[in-house]
Parts: sequence; C-alpha cells; structure tokens
Amino acid sequence: METLRAFVLLGAMLALVAPARAQDYPSRLIKLLQGFPPGGNVEFVARLLAHEMSKTLGQTVIVEAKPGQAGGLAAEAVAGAEPDGYTLLVVSGAHPAAAAVYKRLKYDPVDGLAWISTASFYPFIICVRRDSRLKSLTDLMASARAAPGKVSSGTAGNGSISHMTTELLARLTAVQFLSVPYRGEAPAVTGLLIGDVDFVVATAVPLPFHMCVPARCARFPSPALPDGGIFRRFRPSPSRACRTLR
Repeated sequence: METLRAFVLLGAMLALVAPARAQDYPSRLIKLLQGFPPGGNVEFVARLLAHEMSKTLGQTVIVEAKPGQAGGLAAEAVAGAEPDGYTLLVVSGAHPAAAAVYKRLKYDPVDGLAWISTASFYPFIICVRRDSRLKSLTDLMASARAAPGKVSSGTAGNGSISHMTTELLARLTAVQFLSVPYRGEAPAVTGLLIGDVDFVVATAVPLPFHMCVPARCARFPSPALPDGGIFRRFRPSPSRACRTLR
C-alpha cells in the first residue's frame, strides 16, 4: 500500500440514466460529497476536483461535507441518492474496508456505488512532534516493542485509511499500537500537536511545519520532506517486510 488513493464514485451506475437525459448532462448543479472534517486530504482533493470539474463541465460543482464513520455517512447518503449523476462522492482508498470494520451498514460499500476514476496518489507520512523523544522510525518501533499497546497513534477514525495503514504497519513489524480515533485527519493532527497521541500516519495536507517526519512511504523522494526515511516496501501482504532506507 505505497500511496493513498482518493476515488470519485457515483451513487449508482450512470448506465442506468436514460440516454436522452445523459445527452443533456450536466444541466444543473452537481454536489460532490466527502465524509471528513475540513483540513484533511479528502476534503482538499474534493475541492480541487470541484474547481476543475466546474470549468470543464460548465456547471457549478459544490463540495458538501458529511463527516462521520470514516466517510461512511457521506457514502450512505450518495448510495441512497437518485442515480442521475448529480450526487457524487470522494472517498479514500480505505473505503471498501467499511464492510469489515462495521457490522451494520445501510449501504453496500462496493456494489452500492459505481467507481468512476482514481483522483490522486500521495504518500503516507509518519509524524511526531518536534519535541518528541521518537526521533526516528527505529525509536518508534523500539518504544512500541518495549511497551506493547502503550504508544498511541491518532487516526482519522476507525476504518479510515490512516487507521488501516497504522494497523498494517503494526502487523508487518510485529508491534502493537494504541489506536485513538478522531473524526478526521486534521483533528488527529491537532491531537498530536497538543500531546494527546504519540504519532500519526497522515498525508502532507494537514501537517504544520513544526512537526518531525521519522519516515514516509512513497515511490519517489519528496524534496518537501528531506528528513524522512523512505519505506521501500509497505504493501498489504504479510509476506513482505517493512524496511526503511535508513
């Protein structure tokens, strides 16, 4: 799982829309829903998409936030919307995990929505405060092994991409973290800054400059993050090791 993905989906297959109506599309305002609070990566991508879609389609595209359940409330709203292409959804790559994380859902995370396109790719970043004792990924792993379940990780919510990534890191390195769910990526970063959690796995969007980056996971180096070691392998397979360049 080298990069975070954001996807755009429809409430139902566009093929179900009558041909005559499809030819006129779009003839009115389009709503683009996203399920996280302001300041996070999904909201950022949604606003970029809305801006470009408005220019290309010649219709107003507005972003509507419906935070909750790691994007699940927004997904539920779109899954139940009229399948006419005027209610769209932006989700993170962890969206399908909702079926495994939540026992009762009012929508089908996979078949209840139709995929349109991958919208973006960006790296995961493991972040701590500048004054943290955890100055490297080695420090983080050593601390987690010395005190299983004590090193806390702030996530964007149960079932979110940051939660899934942190759990994957724990499994691949045989450690146990204390997961602390927030209502989004930006609130999780705020929790880190005030000292409520030890680290977060996040994207660069909500990160202030006075934070330290022990490691990041990406295919290519980033000049914006020169102090972070790069994971060579970080994929959802128990047979693959999680290694860093330094």
